[in-house]
Amino acid sequence: MSVLRIGLDFDNTIASYDELFLRLATREGLLAPDFAGDKRAVRDAVRVGAGDGAWQLLQGRAYGREIAGAKLYDGVIPFLETACAAEHELFVVSHKTQFGHGDDVDLRHAALDWMETVGLFDAGRTGLSRDRVFFGATRDEKLARIGALGLGIFVDDLPEVLLEPTFPSATERWLFDPGGRHVDTSRLRPFQSWAALRDALAGTRVHG
Repeated sequence: MSVLRIGLDFDNTIASYDELFLRLATREGLLAPDFAGDKRAVRDAVRVGAGDGAWQLLQGRAYGREIAGAKLYDGVIPFLETACAAEHELFVVSHKTQFGHGDDVDLRHAALDWMETVGLFDAGRTGLSRDRVFFGATRDEKLARIGALGLGIFVDDLPEVLLEPTFPSATERWLFDPGGRHVDTSRLRPFQSWAALRDALAGTRVHG
């Protein structure tokens, strides 16, 4: 069995912001205290009620100085442990600008520090380290990095990323879709949990 090179998206794939965005939006008066919903619902409601500028500022806070409130998705560590035990090579490739709107916090450093805090950089256990995390300022940069790394699998929560015409054709497109909201996934391999991703990886055989 050959070694696989596996890439993972970061925001909303490894890190969950649902509770954080809801808490920040209600705290800042952008939503009613009794509003309920995930990040997508919060985004849509804030945009309608306060405008896209308010949403961008909220994103900057969540991804920067408030990122400690993000949650590691259940099952990420067991997935990494399974991949590491099989001697697969792991990378994180994220579309993330260095600074957010209206703030001077380095979003990339904030993300790296969060990954360190939640235990993702225990290289012997997870196969990840800071030098295996790559950020691109644009989606095109992210896709170019996926290609340059020669990844066999890439996991992302956005079908539009996986379906980009420039997405590397040799890379399998694994969609992390915990809400099961994406209907047309005929060109993708959808998963609703990290446990399902782990099971799929454990059953994958790559012959050199």
